[in-house]
Amino acid sequence: MRYDLVVTGGTVIDPASGLRGPADVAIADGRIVAVAPGIGTTDAADAVNATGCLVVPGLVDLHVHVYWGVADLSIRPGPNDLERGATTIVDAGSSGANTFPGFRRYVIEPFDGRILALLNISAMGQIDPFLGELHDERYLIPERAAAVALAHPDRIVGFKVRLTETLTGPNARIALERAVAHWNELARVTMSTDAFEISYASLKGLPADKAIQGCDLEQADSKEFRIHRAGSYMQWRKLGFASSTQIGRAHV
Repeated sequence: MRYDLVVTGGTVIDPASGLRGPADVAIADGRIVAVAPGIGTTDAADAVNATGCLVVPGLVDLHVHVYWGVADLSIRPGPNDLERGATTIVDAGSSGANTFPGFRRYVIEPFDGRILALLNISAMGQIDPFLGELHDERYLIPERAAAVALAHPDRIVGFKVRLTETLTGPNARIALERAVAHWNELARVTMSTDAFEISYASLKGLPADKAIQGCDLEQADSKEFRIHRAGSYMQWRKLGFASSTQIGRAHV
């Protein structure tokens, strides 16, 4: 069989198959078609010598901000992910229902890897680090977030709400309560995953864990819904990322 590319001489780590050791990786038509010792380069159109390197499936970065030029904290995708081995990245709430279409058109679609998104529960998304996205309660529209996620099921895999006081003003508790109240609706929309990220520092001057105790988290079906006091917690129950043998585009 002819291969487009063979990566030789490296140490392959493939958690899906339990492989860890010297092996070659053969690629044809954009697919990984063989992983085994001694494939060699005789039948390869091109080859990469990976001696002394680790060869791994495309890595997944579960928390990035890449709505570059629009959302605060964002960086340009590419140099900080693909060039460092992350072929799938998950943007953690940079865009909201009103701004996601532009995020998809101008950032997600031109990207050579794969960008998935947690949609901010604020319709405006994560725009400014000082005038936060939930200072005005009117931006808190879970129903609109659900509708946009339903329209983009291939890219939106969950939702994001930031509860830090500087970003919510007096609305942190309201934002959490409404997010939880709509949890079942939001989770049904993203059938590929139950993903929800809560991030916060403190609510109304109280330690965050005590402030959150006032909210009824049990109204959500998922008993695994949790919040991490240190900053943020991400609950991914059914995130179906491809294994190394299912990667549609190979990045070396």
